[in-house]
Amino acid sequence: MNFARSRLLPIVVISFVLTVLLSLGIAWVMGEQPVLVRIALLTVILVPLITIALTYYLVSGANQSIRILIGIAQKVQANRVVPEDLRQLSKIATRRDGIGQLASVLRDMALALSEREQHHSEEIAHLQAQVRSGSQQATGLEMAYYEALRKKSAWLRQQFSEQSKIQNSEFKMPT
Repeated sequence: MNFARSRLLPIVVISFVLTVLLSLGIAWVMGEQPVLVRIALLTVILVPLITIALTYYLVSGANQSIRILIGIAQKVQANRVVPEDLRQLSKIATRRDGIGQLASVLRDMALALSEREQHHSEEIAHLQAQVRSGSQQATGLEMAYYEALRKKSAWLRQQFSEQSKIQNSEFKMPT
């Protein structure tokens, strides 16, 4: 027997007993003899009406909780959970039925996802800092390498210039 039926059975029995007692009370106050006929009619009419009203009340509360859970599950899927959603989940999780268990699992899942997202954000920030630091180091190394090349280039020009002067002076024809 599932939970909904086990909760409805006492309600049906209680509503039946209340209807019979109400019928007997009305018949006794009116003082009429065909009490059994009236009890039967009132029971047939009132028991289903009371049962339907109580069932609607119980089901509407469950439906509202389920609608809230669906909305929060969609927010978890889109990664847009806010603290108010977690408070609602905690409130629903206090129920002692399957809906409460589902709310508890969904709350735990949302918290774990939030923590994982926070961890990933911290990791990304750390990696970005390392990339920036490495980029600055690379820029410093590039500048040092460029400076070394510039000095070597200047030295080679000077050497070439000196060699050119020597060669030009050797090949000059006397005038």
